[in-house]
Amino acid sequence: MKNFSLILVEEVEIQVVIKVPIDEELIEEIKNGSQAAMEVLIKKQYKTIFAYVYRKVGDYHLAYDMTQEVFIKMMKSINEYKGGGKFQHWLLKIAVNHCRDYFRSSA
Repeated sequence: MKNFSLILVEEVEIQVVIKVPIDEELIEEIKNGSQAAMEVLIKKQYKTIFAYVYRKVGDYHLAYDMTQEVFIKMMKSINEYKGGGKFQHWLLKIAVNHCRDYFRSSA
């Protein structure tokens, strides 16, 4: 018969706090030329914008292209964002207008 020994290890709770910058902090960094901040901001907002555009156009590939265009428009007009409201609302407004422009041009 084999002998097994039981070793008790004390449990230690470790908390790791990861600070995710808020959108306004990222925008300030983008205005100062940070490409990394731009990537983080786009990753934070991508799913929301893609989901909205996809619901409007109903075509995955078209929604993918249009979402990219929305983020290009965002970068071109980032200096116009004044921080008066939530950044996501401002970005969704760009997406709404981009979809309207698409349907207007295809009609």
